[in-house]
Amino acid sequence: MQGEVFPQPLQVFSALLGRWNVLRGPALTHQVIPWLQRGECVVSDYRLQAEPIALRTGTGSVAVYPGWKGRITFTCRKSQIAYMSTLWALARLACFTGVGDYTEVGLGVTQIMENE
Repeated sequence: MQGEVFPQPLQVFSALLGRWNVLRGPALTHQVIPWLQRGECVVSDYRLQAEPIALRTGTGSVAVYPGWKGRITFTCRKSQIAYMSTLWALARLACFTGVGDYTEVGLGVTQIMENE
């Protein structure tokens, strides 16, 4: 969603799927985006704090961008293994590539925590 700042599932996982495809990862279910658009994966809990993040631009000036620090829990409404395994693979990718904007300068660090 353009202009969306809060890390919604569609926004997060569609961006990660784009990175997955650029890296030519193994084929994932192609129906995950429509599934996300139907709201089958939701934010079920979060502890996020909005923080302005200052980044130095190429001209040497500083630009301030909105960012989040904390944790977020995504939950699937129904247990559907094909979609859930795709989201799991994308979440694992996020640990290596980051998530969101400006990952090339170190933003978007991601860690997965599993519920037991």
